[in-house]
Amino acid sequence: MPSPLQVANDDIKLLKDGQLVELLWQLVNLELSANHIEKYDSQVPLSIYIKDGGIDGLAHWTDGPDKTGMLPGRTVGFQAKATDMSDAACSSEVRNKDGTLKPQVRKLVERGGSYVLFLGRDCVGQSKDPRIAAIKETIAIASEVAGGAKLEAGEVYIYDATDIAGWVNTYPAAVAAVFDYLGKPGAGAHTWKELSGYPSFEVPFANGDEGRAGIVDSLRAAAAEERSVTRITGASGLGKSRLVFEAFRPPNNPAASPAQARLSSRFCFLNAARTSGIEGVIRAWRRTNSIGTVVVDDCPLDLHETLAEEVRRADSRLTLITIGNDLDPSAYAGTPTRLLRLEPASTELIQALLDIAFQDLTEDDRRFIANELAQGYPLMAIRTAEARVEHAPLSARLTQSVLARLLGRNVDVGSRALKVISACSLFENVGVDDNAATEREFVRSVFCPEVLADDFYAELVEFQKSGAVTRYGRLIQVRPRPLAIRLAADWWDRCPPERAAEIVGLQFPTALADAFCERIRMLDFVPALSGIAENLCGKSGPFGQAKVLSSDLGSQLFRAIAEVNPVRAAAALDYAFGKWSSAQLRTLEGTPRRNLVWALEKLAFREATFSRAAQFLVRLACAENEKWSNNATGVLARLFMVLLSGTQAPLDLRLPLLRQMARAEEIDVKRIAIVALNSALTTDNFTGTSGPEYQGSSGPLPQYRPKTWKEVFDYWRMCIEELARLAKEPDAIGERAARTIAGHIRGLVQHGRLDDVEWAIGVVISDLRARGRVWAQAVDAVKDVLKYDLDGAPPGTETRVRSWLQTLAPTDTPQRLSLLVTEAPFDHAESGDGSWIDVAARDAESLGQEFGRDWEAVAAHLAPLLEGEQRQAYAFGQGLARGSNMSPAIYVFVLDRLADIPFERRNSALLSGWLSVIADGDSPACDALFAALAQHPALRRSLPSIARGLRLNDIRTATLQELVHAGHVEVQQLYGLSNGQAMAGVSVDKLSALSRVLLQRGIDGAWVALDILFMYSYGRPEAVEALRDEFGAIISTEGMMSSDRAQRESHEFEEVARRLIPQSAELARFLAKEVCVTVSGGKSVSDHLSKKLLEWLFKEQAEISWPIVRQALVEGDSVARWGIGDTLGAWGRAGDKPRAIDHLDPRFLREWCNEDPSVAPALIARIIRVMDRDEAGEWHLSISARMLIDHYADADGVLDAIGASLHTFSWSGSLVPFYDRLIRVITPLLGHDCDAVRTWAQRVIDGAVKSRSQESLRDEEQQVGRW
Repeated sequence: MPSPLQVANDDIKLLKDGQLVELLWQLVNLELSANHIEKYDSQVPLSIYIKDGGIDGLAHWTDGPDKTGMLPGRTVGFQAKATDMSDAACSSEVRNKDGTLKPQVRKLVERGGSYVLFLGRDCVGQSKDPRIAAIKETIAIASEVAGGAKLEAGEVYIYDATDIAGWVNTYPAAVAAVFDYLGKPGAGAHTWKELSGYPSFEVPFANGDEGRAGIVDSLRAAAAEERSVTRITGASGLGKSRLVFEAFRPPNNPAASPAQARLSSRFCFLNAARTSGIEGVIRAWRRTNSIGTVVVDDCPLDLHETLAEEVRRADSRLTLITIGNDLDPSAYAGTPTRLLRLEPASTELIQALLDIAFQDLTEDDRRFIANELAQGYPLMAIRTAEARVEHAPLSARLTQSVLARLLGRNVDVGSRALKVISACSLFENVGVDDNAATEREFVRSVFCPEVLADDFYAELVEFQKSGAVTRYGRLIQVRPRPLAIRLAADWWDRCPPERAAEIVGLQFPTALADAFCERIRMLDFVPALSGIAENLCGKSGPFGQAKVLSSDLGSQLFRAIAEVNPVRAAAALDYAFGKWSSAQLRTLEGTPRRNLVWALEKLAFREATFSRAAQFLVRLACAENEKWSNNATGVLARLFMVLLSGTQAPLDLRLPLLRQMARAEEIDVKRIAIVALNSALTTDNFTGTSGPEYQGSSGPLPQYRPKTWKEVFDYWRMCIEELARLAKEPDAIGERAARTIAGHIRGLVQHGRLDDVEWAIGVVISDLRARGRVWAQAVDAVKDVLKYDLDGAPPGTETRVRSWLQTLAPTDTPQRLSLLVTEAPFDHAESGDGSWIDVAARDAESLGQEFGRDWEAVAAHLAPLLEGEQRQAYAFGQGLARGSNMSPAIYVFVLDRLADIPFERRNSALLSGWLSVIADGDSPACDALFAALAQHPALRRSLPSIARGLRLNDIRTATLQELVHAGHVEVQQLYGLSNGQAMAGVSVDKLSALSRVLLQRGIDGAWVALDILFMYSYGRPEAVEALRDEFGAIISTEGMMSSDRAQRESHEFEEVARRLIPQSAELARFLAKEVCVTVSGGKSVSDHLSKKLLEWLFKEQAEISWPIVRQALVEGDSVARWGIGDTLGAWGRAGDKPRAIDHLDPRFLREWCNEDPSVAPALIARIIRVMDRDEAGEWHLSISARMLIDHYADADGVLDAIGASLHTFSWSGSLVPFYDRLIRVITPLLGHDCDAVRTWAQRVIDGAVKSRSQESLRDEEQQVGRW
C-alpha cells in the first residue's frame, strides 16, 4: 500500500493538461536545484511554453553536470500530454498540419537537445519503443518539408505516469503539489501555492522590520543547504509561520530570480498538530533519497529532535525547518540546529500591516491597535482589527483554538494553570521576584488561594517557556494584551458580585493597584463586569461614598470603573458629593482630585454622561485648587469649543449648560461661565490633548464635529448673547465678560459674523457709557480688524467696521481721557519711510494739546491721570505742555495734585512728559525745575521716575546723586536709569562720581552702579576703558556674589569680570577669595557665576587664584570643601560637560601633590574630572586621574575618592550605557603594576556589572509602564 505522502501512477493519470504542465515546471526546477545547477542560459534560463510550438518546457544550462537522473542532457525539451498517445499521435506532436517540423522542436534538435514526451498515461517499455521511433522518423522527414535541411533527431524519451510518479516521489514538494491538484488530503502536506489560499496567509504582508528581514535571509540560506536543520521559535502569534511562508514566496518573474524560484519549488509544508506519523514520512523520504525543504509547523521540541536525526544522516538529501513555541535556547546548545528566535514586531511594522490590510478602519483605530493592543504580535493586530471592522468586542475573534495557540501549552478548564494565568491577567503586570515578590503573593492569596505558592510560581515559569508570559525585570506580563484581556474577561464573567465588591475594597499594593486599574479599564465589553460596576457605583456601594472617592486607591479604581460603566459612575459622583459645599470640594486635593478630574474628562466625552459630568466639573472649577492647565477649569472649558472639544456631545446639548452657568446667582459660577464662553467662541488655532477619546478596549471614540456652519454660527450667537448679558454686571464679572467679547471680535469678523459683532458692540457700549466707562479692548480689536482682516472682504465691509469706532468713541471728557490716555490701545503704524509710528502716543499728545489750550475747563479731570497705571500719560503731558505753551499755572496745578497723592500710588509720567518738552527747548530751565523738585519734600522721591523720561545731563545726574547721598532716594529707584541711552549725554566723570556715591550704599548700590555703568558703556569701548577703575571697584564689593540679585541677574557682573581679570592681579586675588568665602559659608550663591569666575581665574590668573583656592580646600571644614568642590565641578566628574577645574593646567595639581603628598592627592581626587573623551569620542581616564592612580594609589582615600567620583554625574535615560562606559574605562587597570590598583579596579568593575544588571532590569520594567 503506498504511503499517504507518496504519489502513484494512477494519481498522475488524473491530472489535467494545465496541471501536468505546471507539475513539469516544478519538477524541472527541483531537478536543477537538486543537482546544484546554478547558471542557466542567459536568454531562456527556464521557460514553459503553453502555446503549440511543439515544446511545453525547456531546460538548458552550460555549467555543471552533463545530465541528471531525469534530465538526459544540458538541453532538454518537454512536451506534456495528459491523454493516451498512439504512434501517430506522438508523430503529430512534432509535426505541423502542413507536414513541416514544429519551430520549437526544430530549435531543440538544432541545438542537439533531447526530446522528452511527458505523458500522463501508462506506457510500458515495449510500448515506448515504437512511439520513440515514430517521433524520430517524423523529425527527420518533417525537417526536409518546404526545403528545410534534413535533421537527425537526438535522444528521444517518453516519461509515462509511472516514471513521472517516481520523479515526483523524489521531491516532497512535488508530492504535495499532486495531492493539491487532486484535492486529496495527502496527510496534510501543502505546496506554497496551496498554502497561499488559506485566509491566514492571504492578509497582506508588511516588510520593514530588520530583525525579520534577517530571519528571512537565514531561512533562505538554510534552505539551500541539504541536511541542514533550522528551528524558528517565538511566542505564538508573532507570525513565525507567515515569515517562513514569505521566505519561500515564488518570484513574479522566475527568469529574473531563478534562485528564489528554486527555493520556492522545494517547499513542502506540514503541520505536526494535524499530521500524524511525520517521523515515518520523513524517514521514508530519506530512504528514497527524496530532495526538498520540509517545513514542519507546530513542531514540539521532542519531534524536532527526532526529525533532525533523520535529516542529519549522511544519506539524507532533505532540508528541515521546524516552527515551535519553546523559548529556552539552552535546549539547542551543542546541537547542529540553527536556532532563529522571532521577537515581537516593531510598532511601525504592525502599523504598516494594518494600513495595508484594514483601510476601512480609521487611522486612529489602526494606530490604537498597533500601539496599545498588538504589542508586536501580527496575529493580534489582525484579529483585533477584524473585530473592529465587525463592531464586535475585542475578544470576539479570540476563539478557543486561538487562545490555545497563544497560551502555548495545553490548559484545561478549571486547571491550576488556567487559574494562575487568569489571575495574572487581571493585572497589566505583576511583580514576582525580589522586593516585588509580595505582589505575586498578593495575587495568589486573593485570586487563587487554593494554589500553593510554589505551584503558583512553577506555573508562571511554564508559561514563560510557552511564551504566554513575558519577563521584564522583576515583573511578568501576560502577552499579548488581547490574550490577557480575554482571560480577565472570562474571570470576571465567573466572579460573583459580592466577591467583586470584596476585591475592590481590598488594600492593593500601590504599583499593583495601578496595574489592576489599567486592566479593569480595558474590560468595558464584559457585561458581567458592567453589572458589578453598577452595584459598586450605587448609592450604598463603595463608589457612592465620599470617603472612598476621596482616597488615593478609591479614586483610582473609580477612574477605571468609569470606563466600564460610565452612566453609573456619573451617578455615583452625585451620591458621594451631592451635598458637599464649595469649601468642602476645595479640600479635595492631590491624587484623589486628579483621578476624579481625569475620570470626569472621560465621562464628559460621552454624550450620555456629558451633562452630569460637566455639571460636576463646574462645581470643582468653582472650588479650583490646582494650577496646571488640565485642572477642572481647563477640562471644562475645552468641552465647549466647536472643534477638538473632547466630547461627543452636540452643540445643542452644550448650550443649556452654558446658559445655566451664565445665569446662575453665584459669582464663582458666573466666573467659570465666562471661561467656558470664551472657549466656546474660539474660532481658530484649536488645540486639544489626546486621551479622553481612548476609553476601554474599543479604540479612540470619534469627537463631535459640527455638520453645518449654521450650527456653529447659531452656537456662537447664543454665546455672544450670554456674554453681553454678563457684561452688564457692574463688577469684575461685567469687565471680564466685556473683555472676552472684545477678544473674539477679530475671529468672528473673519468668519463673517458682522451682524453679531455689531449687535454686541451696541449693547455693551450702551451699558458701559451709562456708567461712564469706555471699552478700550473693543477699540483695539476693531482697529486690528481694519489693519489685518479685511483683505478680500465684500464691498462695504470696511465702512461698516469703521462705523463701529464711532459707536465706541467716547462722548465726554473723562471717557476721552480714559480711552486715549489711561487705557490707550497699543497702536502702531508703518510710515512711508519704513519706520513705525506710535499712533496711540500721537493721539494722546494731540489730546493733550487740545486740553492745554483750555486747560482750566478740563483741570478737574486731570487728577485721575496722576495715579495708577496710565499707558500714555507721558505723551499726554508733552501735548499738554505744548498746547498750553508750558503754562506755569498748569505746572503748579500738577505739582500740587501729585504732592497730595501717596508715593506708592503716584504716577509722575505726565510731569515727566511736560519736563521733556522744556528740556528740548530750554535745557537750563529744565535743570532748574529738576533741581527745584529735588528740594520738594513730597515730590523728590519721584525724581528718579521723572528722570527716566528725560535725557540726563551732568547737572540732572548731580541732582540725583545728591538725593542718593542725602538718603532722600533709595538706590533701587535708580536701577535701569541708563536704559535706552538715557544717560548718553552724561560725562564719564559725572558717572564715576555717581558710582562712588552708590557704592557707599553697599551691595544694593553696587548692583545699581554696575547696571548704570554697564548700559552707559555698552557698545562704547572708549567708555569701558575710561570706567575701568570704577568697574573694578564695583565688582570688588564684598557680598555681591551672595546677594539675591546675583541669583537673578549675573550677566553684567560676568562680563565685567571676564574683561578685567586678565588686567588685574589684585582683582583676581579678591575674586578668588570672594568665591571661596561665598561657597564655603553655605550662602546662597549663583552657581553659574561662581563657576564662570573660577574658569576665567584659572585661565588667566592661575598663579594667583589657584593657591587661594587650594588653601581654602586644605583649611576648610566639610561644608567648605563640599561647596568649593561643587564649584570646581566635583559633582559632574564622570560627565562630559566642561568644569571649572578643567581649565586649570594639570601641572598645578602635580606640584601640589609633590609638595603635600599626605593631603593633596585625596583632595584632588574629590574635585577632578575622572573620565574624559579623546577626539574620536572614546572615553578614558583623565590625565589627572591617571596621574593620581599611577603615583598616589597608596595614599589614604585616593582610590576611594576616585571611585566615588566615577559615580558622581548627571544623566538622563537608561544608565546601562554609563556602566558600559565605566567598565570599558576601568578594565585596562586590571593589568596595572600596583596590586592595590588592580584590586580596586576589579571591585569597581564588579560593582558596575551589578549596577548594570539592576539598571537593565529597571529598563525592562519601564517597558510595561512600571517606573
